[in-house]
Amino acid sequence: MSGKQAKKKRKQNRPYSRLEQHARSGTTLTPPWLTLPNLQKTSWINDRLPELLWAVLLATQMERKAALEIFRSVARVGVDYRGIGKIPITLSGIASMPQAARDAIIGAITADPTSRAALKCLTAFKDLPAREAWLARLGVPNSPIDWMPLMSGVARTLHHQSQESTDCQWVSLYFRIASGQFKLPTDELNRQIADYPDFGDQRMVRPSIRANEVTLDNNYRIETGWSGRFWEQCLRETPCQFSLGPSTPASSEAGTTVENVDKLVDCLAKHAGSSLRTTGVDPKHDTIFGTAFYCLGILRELIGFCANGAILARMGLRTVLECYVTLAYLMKKNDEALWRSFRVYGAGQGKLAFLKIDESEELSEHPVYVSVDTLNALANEDQWQEFLPIDVGDWEKSDLRKRSEFAGVKADYDRYYSWTSAYAHGNWGAVRTTVFTTCLNPVHRLHRIPLLHVRQLGAAIPDMIHLVDKILALVDSAYPTFETKLSMGVSEPISN
Repeated sequence: MSGKQAKKKRKQNRPYSRLEQHARSGTTLTPPWLTLPNLQKTSWINDRLPELLWAVLLATQMERKAALEIFRSVARVGVDYRGIGKIPITLSGIASMPQAARDAIIGAITADPTSRAALKCLTAFKDLPAREAWLARLGVPNSPIDWMPLMSGVARTLHHQSQESTDCQWVSLYFRIASGQFKLPTDELNRQIADYPDFGDQRMVRPSIRANEVTLDNNYRIETGWSGRFWEQCLRETPCQFSLGPSTPASSEAGTTVENVDKLVDCLAKHAGSSLRTTGVDPKHDTIFGTAFYCLGILRELIGFCANGAILARMGLRTVLECYVTLAYLMKKNDEALWRSFRVYGAGQGKLAFLKIDESEELSEHPVYVSVDTLNALANEDQWQEFLPIDVGDWEKSDLRKRSEFAGVKADYDRYYSWTSAYAHGNWGAVRTTVFTTCLNPVHRLHRIPLLHVRQLGAAIPDMIHLVDKILALVDSAYPTFETKLSMGVSEPISN
């Protein structure tokens, strides 16, 4: 196959829609999936993985053949309880079953000493559905939990298409079939499930398993709030993991120093961590702290490069101004939908850039200043990009001047805007890829961590310090108490 043929085949098999496949309404480009009527979105990471945690632990801590045999024994129990109704084999589903069925299923799951050892970490979760029934089989914990098996298991199943994730979704589907909750239309399809993974073309069987399982989960789910509490306990009891960025040269005179900025970043990072309540998507928290870190990054870089009188300083000042006006406006409105709209708009800009670059005919036409993989990851971070619309207009159908008037900061707009307006807008896409890194702790859902050293961004001049101090005042207003200011100097990091 020639290079052109291979490229054509890759484009034909791409797992995302092209720009022309998006439906345009006004300034919004809507992907095909979002045009489907009665569409129900579901999240493997946020919702379904914690519910199948027992299967996740077996699939990742045992040899595959042994784990699949336990899964089959669970499905066989379903044959004996075909009258239990539309109840899934999730942790919440098991807890809602009649006692006889629940005990039989938990017994099948924990029948082997190896499986009991793999499942031991379940006992550390105080909100585990049917916890007493699990404790009766696994024993009461008498020592602190070893988080490593859980972290390893979650890491290997975070992606819903991994082999281990598919095995977990298979047992979920197989139980529904065995217990009479779902029926496949042909004998061959039934055999593909019964004899998985030894029958049929697995390139077709695996996607079929995932598609059927998620459809059934959408239609017949039992909600207990367990998934949210699972991630909350993981956040409380395990530390974030990340690597520090490279160090930055010392600053020149600019009204403050790189060292002072670094100390303030450290204080702000601690304050961000102390006010964090979830590893799920939190547009308000991420945007408020992300905007502050982004502006501090601009300030630090310009100081370090001694660029106070350069074009870059004016461009940086323009961005800090827009960030300040935008954040002041968002906080005065304080509308959850508006916080979310700002974030979705920024992610959508990453998707738009990715699709345009990806669809260029020649590799030589691709720019070198940006990574296509970075744009693709941004577009898919919060949800699959097929569910992410692209807005080619303003994120709030307004303009910066009107927003500055509403927020009561028109004086700052008049002082700094006109001669600095050629800079980037500091939207969520820029914030995310500039001041956050991804937590490497898998039980934190790959959430965002503010970088102590920005990815080669940052700068400041006295006018920027003036605006940054106003932004810190907004942080303090939203998440008290944070009273540190650059203009006052930063001597010691504050513990929050």
